[in-house]
Amino acid sequence: MINKFLQNNIWSEITSLSKKSNRSYVAVAYLGTGASKLLHLKNSDILIVNFSLAAIRSGQTSPEEIIHYISKGVKVYSCSNLHSKVFVFDNKVIIGSSNVSNNSKNNLVESAILTNDKNVVASSIGFIFSLTNEHITPAYAKKLKKDYKKDYKPSFLNKLTSKNKSDRISPTLWICRIFDAEFEDYENKICSTEEKKAKKKIINKKEFIIGSIRFGSKSTISKNSRFGDFIIYLYKENGKLFAYPPARIISKRNYKSKKGNNRTLIFTEDAKNPNTIDWKLFSTILKKIGTHRISENMTREIRNVNSKQFILGQWKSLFSH
Repeated sequence: MINKFLQNNIWSEITSLSKKSNRSYVAVAYLGTGASKLLHLKNSDILIVNFSLAAIRSGQTSPEEIIHYISKGVKVYSCSNLHSKVFVFDNKVIIGSSNVSNNSKNNLVESAILTNDKNVVASSIGFIFSLTNEHITPAYAKKLKKDYKKDYKPSFLNKLTSKNKSDRISPTLWICRIFDAEFEDYENKICSTEEKKAKKKIINKKEFIIGSIRFGSKSTISKNSRFGDFIIYLYKENGKLFAYPPARIISKRNYKSKKGNNRTLIFTEDAKNPNTIDWKLFSTILKKIGTHRISENMTREIRNVNSKQFILGQWKSLFSH
């Protein structure tokens, strides 16, 4: 059995093991510029990182690095209160203090334990899988590149938390029923133009497509949803109602109907081959978190972090990665 204390050679070990491993699972709070040269991840590897707006604006997590990993086929997820540094490479695990950054490698005093204890490895993988709820889609990561401030050094990270509702640090989860609708010619033109713009934001076209839905002026979701929020659609097929996997909002377009009514088109980054959950099962899931007034035609905003994570995690627990 290997039980080894690491200090000066932490990054040589992590880089070497990540290059050699067949499968890697990593939960690390921050990834700075140049992270992909320190941590080599491959197709189907799992990465959990703090991809909150605060982490990006403080220069601690680089959207460019996240986009690089996604383009390699890495499954990347966000956990906004993550502080762990756990690296699993095949049958070995490193647990310590190091974020993935040149600052960690060159300037900070770090330490870690390297072990191949089977129980520790298994528990570490289980811990990482428990955090695979909030999927980071490529268009979402690309959009947040403008918020990254590489050289920004705040005194306290919590100063970055905005009181502005439109500048939420953590995305909201929406659940809404959708129906088929006939679009008028002018609406089809608007939708077509906006879809072309949205498609340009998709990096991984093998896994993601653009979805679009129209909402009326009285819809809560059209007024209060924001870029990066999740939507779970409730949609009926062949007479049976299903909950579709969470999709990210990547753009919105407001316009007026010919009668002068306000309307909103919301464009989402959807899974190309979605796994659906039967409505009866999904309504049971909602009851477990104490959701009230559950109905097939519900539109609901879920802001509570624990409730949101529980719902998002259902696709992880019911379907293989």
